[in-house]
Amino acid sequence: MTADWARLLDSAAALVSALAWPLALVLSVRLVIRRHRAAFERLVDRVKVVTYPGGQIDLAVIEASQEAQVEELAERLTRAEADDAERLRAARLIVGRAVELGRLREATWWGAKYRG
Repeated sequence: MTADWARLLDSAAALVSALAWPLALVLSVRLVIRRHRAAFERLVDRVKVVTYPGGQIDLAVIEASQEAQVEELAERLTRAEADDAERLRAARLIVGRAVELGRLREATWWGAKYRG
């Protein structure tokens, strides 16, 4: 009976030691991100090209495309000859795009869930 308890305690100690360092690492990274949130956001905002094995993503092109879409929607919204229905559609598209982009930002690791 004593040997069973000793094996159980050894197993529990091994489990705790196996989980302790990953937990400490995750908590440390989270604390650093919380403390330096503004610096991480500035860094992410400055990234223009993401390269990975097999390709790359040019964020400047994507940003320019998004700006062009918003400008076109704003033009549709403020056009003098546009009727109320067209303005309403343009306004809904702008709001929908803003909500979509907001959800994307919230889903990222630097989003509001880590803002403490």
